[in-house]
Amino acid sequence: MPTDEKEQDRLDLHHETMRLCWGKTFYQAPIQDPQNILDIGTGTGIWAIETADKFLGAEIIGTDLIPIQPDWVPSNCRFQDSFDYIHSRNISNGVTDWNHLVSEMMRCVVPGVYVEISEHSMSVHRDYAVIKLENGLKRFIDNVQAALTKIGRPPADIPFLEDLLESADFEDVQA
Repeated sequence: MPTDEKEQDRLDLHHETMRLCWGKTFYQAPIQDPQNILDIGTGTGIWAIETADKFLGAEIIGTDLIPIQPDWVPSNCRFQDSFDYIHSRNISNGVTDWNHLVSEMMRCVVPGVYVEISEHSMSVHRDYAVIKLENGLKRFIDNVQAALTKIGRPPADIPFLEDLLESADFEDVQA
């Protein structure tokens, strides 16, 4: 993906869209007083910065493949090895080895913490009828999913993520 200003604006708009969908909050895990939080695929850093402002006593670390985050960050950001809460959102198209990523998440958490993975799902649904195979949107989505699978980035739908987390011995996996 590009990292120009237009893409950074899109990432920030996605963040605001998620806030609106989730009732003005920007996470779903029932955390109350986390001390160490990791944000994987932080993009512009907006989620990590707002989380640092909300949880002043927590250390927030944002990671991304491309360093497009602002130079200034809240004072409660630094690097470390374990976390009370790991947040990951909208990174599936960049992940080639989900097993490795999830095993690293497991390695970096302490017992009783939350890992929250939020990914998009590409599918076509109808409430009242079967979607025909020749439907243009269905064909498009099927082709995108096949292409992602072919390049080693299969779509991370809910059953895939649930199986992945349960296989890595995470407990109380919820969708």
